[in-house]
Amino acid sequence: CAQQNVDVSDLTAHRALADCEMTRRLIHAVNSQIENQNNQNCDSVTKPSSEA
Repeated sequence: CAQQNVDVSDLTAHRALADCEMTRRLIHAVNSQIENQNNQNCDSVTKPSSEA
């Protein structure tokens, strides 16, 4: 989580529910990064070269 800058300071590691929440936050952060990269790639393809 720290590597992806995901805040889990309010959770206690190695507790089942907290570990699930950490995983959920991590997945959400990674998916957001992928979505942002995909949007940037689409923008660079769809914008005329003068706007890119």
